[in-house]
Amino acid sequence: MTEIKRFYVQNGKKLPFPNTNISGLSGYNSITNQNCANQKRVFGEPPTFQNNGGLKAMGESLKRGMVLVLSLWDDH
Repeated sequence: MTEIKRFYVQNGKKLPFPNTNISGLSGYNSITNQNCANQKRVFGEPPTFQNNGGLKAMGESLKRGMVLVLSLWDDH
């Protein structure tokens, strides 16, 4: 896997995910390894996702039957 694209559907209408508007992260509207690396750099966090194989490892896990579960939290 190299990219995750997100979108919303409301009342049968598909809405694109908006581009980020944060200094150093402008223009992203999907999840890529580059986007993840830049987020960690901008927010000063360790690159845990990349250190564990990034999107390639996640794609390999999904091929084996992993279920993707997302949880939204109030975080930067």
